[in-house]
Amino acid sequence: SFDFLQQEAGEGSLLPIEGSKETIESYLGAAKKICAKKVGDLMTTDITTLESSESMRMAASLMSSEKLHRLPIVDNGKLVGMLTSSDIMFDLVRVAQNLPPGDDNQGENASLIP
Repeated sequence: SFDFLQQEAGEGSLLPIEGSKETIESYLGAAKKICAKKVGDLMTTDITTLESSESMRMAASLMSSEKLHRLPIVDNGKLVGMLTSSDIMFDLVRVAQNLPPGDDNQGENASLIP
């Protein structure tokens, strides 16, 4: 619910949007319209995927050329995971610092300091 958006704009307001009352009301109206939609109305359906057997070079190249921050990874068309730009950066730091490979489930909580 976007009830907090209905507060009057002013100092100390919880409104995340700065601007005139008309601008805020416009954003409120847009937020209500979006919340009334189904996920299927907004989701991306033309999805770029990569097989888990492909190289990291291929994944990084694809993510760069397609400007992707997340890449669904599949095995025989079945989703098996998600590769993120953060995953690549964390592994890059691990390799640069001669750290052992990270646990796949650590993600952003992985310690990069030896």
